[in-house]
Amino acid sequence: MRLNHVIKYSSYTFLAKVIGTIALFLLNLYIAKISGAAVLGIFAIGTTFLSIVSVMSRLGVDSIAVKMAAPLHASKDYKALNIIKNKFLIIVISASIIISLLSLIIIYLLQINKWLEMEIVYVLTIFLMVLVPYNATQLIGELLKAIREPVVAAYVQSASIYIIAIILLFTSYHILNYKITSTLLTTIYGVATILSAFVALVLWSKFKPNIKFNEMSKKSSESLRQIIKESTPLLLVSALSMLMSWIDTIVLTAYVSYEDIGVYSIAVKVSLLISLVLFAVNSVSTPIISEFYNSNKYKELEFFVKKITGMLIVAVIPMAIILNQFSHEIMSIFGTEFEYGNEVLIVLVVGQVINVICGPVGYLLIMTNNQIKYRNNVIISSIANLLLNLWLIPIYGIMGAAIATTLSLVLLNFLSLYMVHAAFGFWTIGIPPRRTS
Repeated sequence: MRLNHVIKYSSYTFLAKVIGTIALFLLNLYIAKISGAAVLGIFAIGTTFLSIVSVMSRLGVDSIAVKMAAPLHASKDYKALNIIKNKFLIIVISASIIISLLSLIIIYLLQINKWLEMEIVYVLTIFLMVLVPYNATQLIGELLKAIREPVVAAYVQSASIYIIAIILLFTSYHILNYKITSTLLTTIYGVATILSAFVALVLWSKFKPNIKFNEMSKKSSESLRQIIKESTPLLLVSALSMLMSWIDTIVLTAYVSYEDIGVYSIAVKVSLLISLVLFAVNSVSTPIISEFYNSNKYKELEFFVKKITGMLIVAVIPMAIILNQFSHEIMSIFGTEFEYGNEVLIVLVVGQVINVICGPVGYLLIMTNNQIKYRNNVIISSIANLLLNLWLIPIYGIMGAAIATTLSLVLLNFLSLYMVHAAFGFWTIGIPPRRTS
């Protein structure tokens, strides 16, 4: 029954994620066509910066949101669920404001010393101004997963902002006849972020469980201190995972042109099409993994994980073949200046394929109180990623970044795969055991 649930809702979540990915694809295609690779490169630097400060300011709270909120929803303790949701928001919003102010001070000190161009300063400033609504949107998405609304969560986290940005960009360029510069593009994205946060709040109000009048909580809610204490180890995991995702772009800024960064950012986004199915399955399966583990149903957990990993392998192979065989044609869609990124795309696809076929190893470790082991895996992989990028990018440019990213992603997944086997005695890849009656 649970597997049917995962198949059904993974399909819906996959569809929502596909819509979001198509919107992101169209947004980048639109920018590439009307502004070129240089503007796209500056925008990629800005979104990289937003991703990094966003992870830091969420303090790992988003990583434990499903883990802490899902059991409350399962036990129908909606009063406690509402209380802990408010505490999550207080922590994230407070941290976002503090980190925004500190980052602004650092940015303007760098600009005074001529280490940053004014164009980059403006872009980074706009992204910091929308950090609070951006983080609130991401947190609400995690809470929607906890209450078994993965499709809505996928829309909130992956589609809403890009769809709104496309509408605003189209209006600015075709109706108002504005020239789309990096500063105007960033402003448009900032407005889209604020509107997306409003959409997320509306959807949460619609789908959240209703609290009955005079309903009493069945258990005491965790204090702010307890939440931060549990989330802090995962902050390092989230920060290093994000650093692992974006260290290539950061190092590239020191060695290649904005145009090259724009080409590389497109190759990365196209390669992430492979991980769509993993995202969809993770969105649905993480609360179920937590329930199996907390109920000591380890055989059921093994059966469940191996089944969904098998589903992932079947789904990902055709996508990988298409991206490999038509890499040149796909990159040329964005313009002739993007065509030389086709080999970069192929290398990145290899890493994403291995990421998917290993199954939900990261979430499996996090949801089963093995987050310290996963954190250590991320630390090792992030260090390897940084060293490989520093070594390969000066020699091979964006191809070096692709090789470094792929090797470090493979390392992370193989380490996590081994840790899952060490903790539970099974590999996520393999024939599932017979189901217990």
